[in-house]
Amino acid sequence: MYCTNCGAKIEQTMKYCVQCGQRTPFETTQSNQSYNDDPFSKYDTNPYPQSQTVNPPKSRIVAGILGIVVGGLGIHNFYLGYIEKGIAQILLSTIGIIVLFGPMVAGIWGLIEGIMILTKHINVDGNGNPLSE
Repeated sequence: MYCTNCGAKIEQTMKYCVQCGQRTPFETTQSNQSYNDDPFSKYDTNPYPQSQTVNPPKSRIVAGILGIVVGGLGIHNFYLGYIEKGIAQILLSTIGIIVLFGPMVAGIWGLIEGIMILTKHINVDGNGNPLSE
């Protein structure tokens, strides 16, 4: 027998298709209950559900204060999910210390971003989710 959803070969003892997770029309071996008699069949059609992680919104106040206080290290960008910008600020602060100009630039950059976050010029985190108040 073949799966009606993806066409993979399935055994009569299988409750779900191993390829796509579609429920099979065969009777289950454990309970001798057919697919149509299962009261929960409409709820558990996929034994491999896709993980949908919902991240809570990031706080605008926390991000803004992090930007103002430790913005030169990019901590506020890591908090908001802007990993690349955070790495750039850390590198500018740590490697730029050789030139003595890098930490000052990174600090001003962080201060400006912190103010922009608090004044609502930056409204979303790195995933595009709106910031909370």
